[in-house]
Amino acid sequence: MCIRDRKEVLNELQNNPEVVVLNNVFAVPRLTRPEKRGKSIPVNDEYSRKIFYKIVSLLNPSHFDMAEKGKNVVLEIGIKDFLGEIGAEGSNNLYKYVIDCVDMLQSTQVKWEDTKYNYGVAVISYYKHDKGSGKISLHIHPELIKLITPVTEWEHFSFYLKHILRLQSKQAGNLFSYLVSWRNRGVVDIQLDAFKRKFGYDTTGYSRFQNLKRKVLDPAMAEINEKTDLLVSYQEKGDSESSKKRRVSGLRFFIAEKSKQKQLKASTNNGGLFAQESDRTPQPPAPQKATIEEQNPNPLFEEFADKVAERFGIGADAFRQSIEGKTREDVLQALETVEERRQKGGLKSSGGLFLKAFSIRFIIF
Repeated sequence: MCIRDRKEVLNELQNNPEVVVLNNVFAVPRLTRPEKRGKSIPVNDEYSRKIFYKIVSLLNPSHFDMAEKGKNVVLEIGIKDFLGEIGAEGSNNLYKYVIDCVDMLQSTQVKWEDTKYNYGVAVISYYKHDKGSGKISLHIHPELIKLITPVTEWEHFSFYLKHILRLQSKQAGNLFSYLVSWRNRGVVDIQLDAFKRKFGYDTTGYSRFQNLKRKVLDPAMAEINEKTDLLVSYQEKGDSESSKKRRVSGLRFFIAEKSKQKQLKASTNNGGLFAQESDRTPQPPAPQKATIEEQNPNPLFEEFADKVAERFGIGADAFRQSIEGKTREDVLQALETVEERRQKGGLKSSGGLFLKAFSIRFIIF
């Protein structure tokens, strides 16, 4: 597919309200609410996140022009229709709860960062609920629009809105958006500590891996496999299996689509980047034993893998190879190089430039 075709496909996806399109860095959106003493807490309730994804699905490139002029964009959601989408129609209690969630989204921030700054913007700046029609108007801050809508044809992921709205547990909802961002690669490795930090499980309740496995991983995997177009599994990584008390230090996720057919015609409004749903369900690749290098990873890999490799879409092997023999200052300098180029515009691949900054031969998977 040529560059122009990819741009056309991406534009179709962004104009399709049935599809969520996000930059790779937002595979796990950081939604937080302020707490006492200047602290903030992560937002994990399923309805607030579902409303966030509904908002994203409604934003399109034309809204960016309004945001550039400093104007809010007004989106309208029918509460009853939304409840129907999530399979909860006819519930008066949930009708009121959706309004409460919208109200709370005024104090909920989306947070992100680059090499120089930390940022935060409220998801909704103003709303109006029409009690008669059941419609609710949401005013979206221009900075949030400028954050979400300018995705590139090389650095984005997309999925059907209906799939994440079907998921009932917050564990499955959070993990689905992360795994679907790695769908094209089919596999992703992450250190256990990084996984816990990313998803908010770095608490005493999940200090034992068996608790994380029983309460989060296994039920989330089962629900994603049942209700979405993904077929996922995971493998524990850590000490040699011959150890009496094996310590899990990382996870390897396998992601497959439930259909081998990778293209849809334009008439289906899916732009050719989604698989058709069918009963053909290939199994994920068979788990492989972790290598010695993965059992004892480079400290730089542990520190930057989820910040760089995932954000820029670099394969784990390519990233590990690129930092071999490098220092932390080298990595930070490469990040600064990418950020400077991004600000100038015209950057097609942040991952490619990051690897080039080390003056190595590389392959982007």
